[in-house]
Amino acid sequence: MLWLKLVPKNNRFIISTWQKRAKIFPILALFLIALAFFYDVLRGDNLFIERDLSAFSIPPKWFWVESMRKGDFPLWNPFNLCGQPFFATLQHAILYPLNFVFFVLPFGKAFNLSIILHVFLGGAFVYALLRDMEANAWASFIGGLSFMLGGYLLSVHSLLPTLVSVIWTPLIVLFFRRALRNNDIKNAIISGVLLAVSFMGGGAEAVFSCLIVLCVMTVFSRNLGGQGILRAASSLGIVVIIFLGLSAVQLLPFLELGRHSIRAGGISYEEASTWSIAPWDLTSFLISDPYGYNVNPGKYWINQNWLKTLYTGFLPFILSCYYFLNGKKERTLWFSIVFVSLFLALGKYNPLHYYVFQYLPFF
Repeated sequence: MLWLKLVPKNNRFIISTWQKRAKIFPILALFLIALAFFYDVLRGDNLFIERDLSAFSIPPKWFWVESMRKGDFPLWNPFNLCGQPFFATLQHAILYPLNFVFFVLPFGKAFNLSIILHVFLGGAFVYALLRDMEANAWASFIGGLSFMLGGYLLSVHSLLPTLVSVIWTPLIVLFFRRALRNNDIKNAIISGVLLAVSFMGGGAEAVFSCLIVLCVMTVFSRNLGGQGILRAASSLGIVVIIFLGLSAVQLLPFLELGRHSIRAGGISYEEASTWSIAPWDLTSFLISDPYGYNVNPGKYWINQNWLKTLYTGFLPFILSCYYFLNGKKERTLWFSIVFVSLFLALGKYNPLHYYVFQYLPFF
C-alpha cells in the first residue's frame, strides 16, 4: 500500500472507494449472468415445473403460503392422501428465512425467483470462499461461475430442498475455516447459524454431507494454521451445539415423524447404494452426457441419471489440477475432502463402502 501513501490526500478517498466497488463487480457479474441464463423463465408467465417441482414442491408451497396469509400455521395438510403432517415434514422448509419472497411477490414469480436466487447465491458463496482462501479475483470468479452454472447445481434445481440447502455449504466452510485458523468463537457461531439455515431449507442429506466436510477440516486443522485437533474439535462442538439449538424447533418434529415412517428401521444396502456413481460416470465431469442417458428414457431411469449430472467442463478441471500441483499449504485438506467424497460417492463400486454402511453410525 506504499503507492497509496504517495497519492494526494484528496484522491485517496476516490481510490479507496473504487477498490471497495471493484470487490462488488464479480458478485454483480455473477448475478447478471444468472439473470441472463434464466431470461426465458423470467419473462412472461413461465414457471419452473420440471420433475419433482410440479408434484412435490409447488402444491405444498402454495398450501403453505395461502395458509399463512389466512393466519393459519399449517401443522397438518388435509389435502394430501388422507392427510399428512406438514410442519414436521422437513422438505417443505416452512421456517427457511429466504422464503419471505413468497409474501412479497406473486406466487409464480416468487417461486421462479427463489430458484434463480439460490443458483446465484451458490456461485457468490463459492466466490467468497475462494477469495478467503487468497485466490485472486479472476480465479474466484471462474470457480463461482463453474459451480453456479455447472451440471450439478442446475440439475438439482428440480430437487428444491437439495438446491436450497447445498448452496450454503461454501459459506459454512468459509466461516468454519476462519474459526479453525484464528481459534475464533464468533466465526464458529456464525458457521453453526448458517448450518441451521441450511437445515431449514429441507435438504437433510446436504447438511449431513456438510458435517462430514467439517469433520475432515477438524482432523486437518493444522493445514489451516490452526492450534491442533483438540481446539479444532471444540470449534466443531460449538458449531454443532449452535446448529442443534437453533434447528431444534424443526429437527425434533422431523425426528418424531421419522420414527413413524417406513424408513424408521433403516433401509437395505441395495436400496441405499442405488445412486452410486460408477467409475465410468466420472467422465461426466469433463464430457456432457457421454453415454446418452439424457436422450434415452430407458438409460435415464435405470442409471438414475438425474443425480449424476456432473458436467463442469475442462477449464475447472485444469485449474483444480493447477491448484493441487502448486504446493498450496491447504492442498492436503482439500485433497482429503475430494478423497472422502469419491469414497462415499462410488458406493457399491467401492469394496469398503458396505462396511461403512454396516458399522459407521448414521450411515
